[in-house]
Amino acid sequence: MSSTRLHIYKCYRLIHDVYVLLDDGDRRVSGCFNLTTLQYNVLSLLDTEHGQRLTTLSDRLLCARSTITRIVDRLEQDGLVRRIDDVEDRRAQRVVLTAEGAARLKEARALHEASLERRMSALSAGERQQLYRLLSRLRDGLRARLDDNYVLYKGGSSTG
Repeated sequence: MSSTRLHIYKCYRLIHDVYVLLDDGDRRVSGCFNLTTLQYNVLSLLDTEHGQRLTTLSDRLLCARSTITRIVDRLEQDGLVRRIDDVEDRRAQRVVLTAEGAARLKEARALHEASLERRMSALSAGERQQLYRLLSRLRDGLRARLDDNYVLYKGGSSTG
């Protein structure tokens, strides 16, 4: 493996390890409110008036529409969200927070923010700003290439 590839791999592994640790913290926090991290993420994208379309939630969270439908079904059963007709498109529905959902989100968000502050305190303010800039550039670059064919080899033959 070339030194460039080794460095890229080490960066990837480090980002992955950080993701796993952050995700573990998120799961612990959302679990305190009987939510999965994906349920919490859905709730955090909603409000009590306008809400979001299921397709928008799916696109924002990079999840299959069927996954979002199951999550919303469960949140609806728990009384945290409700579906309303979309006034702009009669074929579509929007998902909005209920009063109970807004209250649960407010509590979960407060604990999540406090948890993030504790976890990110390993870095100074300047380091957090630098990390933010670098990760923003990486995210934007990855988003721009979402439709690219990342796989160079499939089944042993080159597709690129």
